[in-house]
Amino acid sequence: MKGRRIVLDHIGTREAAALLVDGQLDDLLIEEGDAPRPGAIYRAICDRPLKGQGGMMVRLPEGGTGFLRQGKGLRPGQALLVQVTGISEDGKAVPLTDRVLFKSRFAIVTPGAPGSTSRAAFPRTRSARVCASSPKKGWRARPRASA
Repeated sequence: MKGRRIVLDHIGTREAAALLVDGQLDDLLIEEGDAPRPGAIYRAICDRPLKGQGGMMVRLPEGGTGFLRQGKGLRPGQALLVQVTGISEDGKAVPLTDRVLFKSRFAIVTPGAPGSTSRAAFPRTRSARVCASSPKKGWRARPRASA
């Protein structure tokens, strides 16, 4: 077998993924129990502020706790959307952010954040396809800026 193949399965109750390169096992990843994964989005409840660090401890839906760094302006009991930014150490809270990001191959969507679409970043053919498939009328492909 030539090429790369990703194989997904379960080992007991844990999810597992294997990367096969030319028929040989190259990498293996097994889920680590109940810890929240980076990128997971939760509706958290603010628990208590950490005054010296400027953060807020939050309660997660599955009974865990998280640390939100930007805790300014939040009050205990307030609900908000948070996204896991990393893996926590044993006995510590999960690191979180209130800036939720949805990433894909061609775009990053940031709900609630101002921004504009840059058409100059796409090649002309890609930009033309994006504008042709757009549900909004009147969008045009602009030529790339010359460097």
